[in-house]
Amino acid sequence: TESSIFLFACGKTAANANVKTIKLKFGTTELFTTGAVALNNVDWTLQAEIVRTSSITQVAWIQFFATATLTQKIAVATASVDLAQNQTITITGEGAGASDVLLYYTKSLLLT
Repeated sequence: TESSIFLFACGKTAANANVKTIKLKFGTTELFTTGAVALNNVDWTLQAEIVRTSSITQVAWIQFFATATLTQKIAVATASVDLAQNQTITITGEGAGASDVLLYYTKSLLLT
């Protein structure tokens, strides 16, 4: 059985028309991006599982949902991240203003 990391995150976007982007990275590999979207005052969730397929390769599935505009994105990605080194999982929110994307909660689980 392959080991994996399951990730859940949720937050809210600011009540404005600014373009916002939410991304998920594993090491230096970008696994997911919403792209630049005008999410105005919406709640959002992101779920992902990164599965180890070898010591240097992974496959991931990602689901992103946002309210109001009913924005939904599902993605499958691959990565070549060396697991012999410590790696970081990063969720970023980018926008024109400092509080355009808020992260309320995140949880990760190691599944073996």
